[in-house]
Amino acid sequence: MPNRGWLKAAFLLVFVLGPSGCRKYVTEPITRRPVISSVVAFPTVLGPGDSTLITIDAINPNGGPLLYDWEPYNGLLRKGSTSPYDNTIYHTPSASMVFYRSPTWPYPNDTAFVFCTATDGKGGSTTRQVLIYYQN
Repeated sequence: MPNRGWLKAAFLLVFVLGPSGCRKYVTEPITRRPVISSVVAFPTVLGPGDSTLITIDAINPNGGPLLYDWEPYNGLLRKGSTSPYDNTIYHTPSASMVFYRSPTWPYPNDTAFVFCTATDGKGGSTTRQVLIYYQN
């Protein structure tokens, strides 16, 4: 009779619990967002009519190319834009951009800034900010 107890336990394990214990789990590859090591502006102090070159240094840990977004604020104009309303540029392959101090910005001694975003085109992105100082 003790053999029947083992037989029932084996039946329970194999036929009842077995299918759930043998499931295959599908794992998705781990994707990591881009890493920005630096955002540098040169020069960081702008007088009237001056410009600055901003460069972002970023890597994609998943491999593949990065795209960049540039969003200037407080009187900075992107090279090639004609007004503050068409100033932001998205998904450009350029890791550097030139910005000018707007001649119509009403505050001569102020702080401007640019948000720089590196994106991998698959939902991963990282943003940093760089400050620019106005001085007359």
